[in-house]
Amino acid sequence: MAAGGNWPRVRAHPLGGVVINGRVKAGSNVHMEPQVTIGAERRQSPRFGSDVFIGAGAKIVGSVKIGDGARIGANAVVLHDVPPHTTVVGIPARPVRRRTEEAAPRAGEPEARPSAANDVSAADEEPRARPSS
Repeated sequence: MAAGGNWPRVRAHPLGGVVINGRVKAGSNVHMEPQVTIGAERRQSPRFGSDVFIGAGAKIVGSVKIGDGARIGANAVVLHDVPPHTTVVGIPARPVRRRTEEAAPRAGEPEARPSAANDVSAADEEPRARPSS
C-alpha cells in the first residue's frame, strides 16, 4: 500500500492490491477491503473522516469528502461527497442509508440491524401503488 498523506490507524486487507494517491488525507480508523482505488482528478484528492469503511473494489476519485462514519459498498464508484454516517452503493455511488451518530458503530465493527427509519429508500421514495389483482 502506498500512502503519502496523513493516515493514522488505516487497516487494509493484505489480499489484493490497494492503490492510494499520495495526497489523500484521512482521519483515524479507516478500514479498506481488497482492490480499493483512491485517486486524484485534476490534482484534487479525496479526504476521509474517521471511522470509515471502504468495501472491496470500491473506487473513490477526485476532490470528494467522505464524512465520519461513512460506509462505501463493494465496487461503488464515489464521485461526490458522502455525508457523515451514510452508506453509499452503486455506480455512481448513491446513498442508501443514514445512521445517527450515536447509533453508528466504528469501522470494522458489526452493525446493528437496520430499521426502516434509517433506510433512505423507504424515507425518500413516494409510496407505490399496489398492483391490482
